[in-house]
Amino acid sequence: MHNPIDARQLANFCEVVNSRSIRRAAKHLNLTTSAISHSLKKLESDLGCKLFVRDTRNLALTYAGERLFSTADSILDNLTRARYLVQEWSEISQKTLRIGATSAACQYIIPMALRELKESFPGMNIQITVSSSYQLLEAIDENRIDVALFPWGKATKKSHISIGTDRLEFIVNPLHSWAESLRVEPSSIESQRVILTDSKGYTYDLVNEYFQSYRQN
Repeated sequence: MHNPIDARQLANFCEVVNSRSIRRAAKHLNLTTSAISHSLKKLESDLGCKLFVRDTRNLALTYAGERLFSTADSILDNLTRARYLVQEWSEISQKTLRIGATSAACQYIIPMALRELKESFPGMNIQITVSSSYQLLEAIDENRIDVALFPWGKATKKSHISIGTDRLEFIVNPLHSWAESLRVEPSSIESQRVILTDSKGYTYDLVNEYFQSYRQN
């Protein structure tokens, strides 16, 4: 069970320490000195210990007060960050996320991604565009989509995040000689007729580069 410190009281405490005066802290926070004093007393009562050593001239921190002040900034920073994150999430839920993807990505990746997005941002609209890799890059440049999912190649100059790896496999007729072989020699690939479904995307370029590397060796 959580029993957190009151954030407002903690913020008032930090302002008093930084200002070195209840009166100056009250002025900075647009509060009365009695309101600040009451806030400090409530915080000390809640924590069950004294945070200040009070006398007529000085307002010094106790050991507990010093330790609290050393961690208070990070606590308040996290609370402030949480506020901004919630505001961002609220704004995101009212927008449309435009996703571009290749046909393969739409078949194997998009369904899982959509499920996660719908659970995280139930109010967000999602628009899917299916196209080739090069066309998706053009759509990114022209701000027609927000994110693109496609095979990545060396020619890609855009910022990218790798979300997985894939491998190249050959599908052959059961009567083909490769079907009975335990190993295919790279040198024999060049003599075969290979069919690729996408000649305008990075998949085609990657396969072509693969073949070229063996021709050069």
